[in-house]
Amino acid sequence: MSQWTHISGVVRVDSMPVSIFPQDTKRIVEEIFYESLPSGSEGPAKVIIHEPPNPYNSISWGVVTIWGDLRDRGIEEVDGIKSWFEIRLAMMKVNSLMVRQASLVVDVEFNTTFIGIDKGDYDVDWLEVPYDQ
Repeated sequence: MSQWTHISGVVRVDSMPVSIFPQDTKRIVEEIFYESLPSGSEGPAKVIIHEPPNPYNSISWGVVTIWGDLRDRGIEEVDGIKSWFEIRLAMMKVNSLMVRQASLVVDVEFNTTFIGIDKGDYDVDWLEVPYDQ
């Protein structure tokens, strides 16, 4: 029987970049989130960038959604997945992109679930939810 780890998350990006041209925002966000995606034996997680029709007329530039069903990945790989997410948020800060909110759920099947929350300070707080049979 395979071990699965399921992930899902969202990152809300504000339209207040400090030092980049607005038209470069999507390219930079793609470069950040498509790099080194967490992967299982059947392939990597997925990322879609949702940019509103007119992102520069609202405070929210858009959102990044992350999800995946990572086969043959268990509790041993959770730290790597958490690190990947934290590094992406740090890269957003380095590139002067404002993250308003971000969350990632890492559910190790038949084991612990980890929930990471960033309230816009680029510091992910992780909570662990034990498996309840």
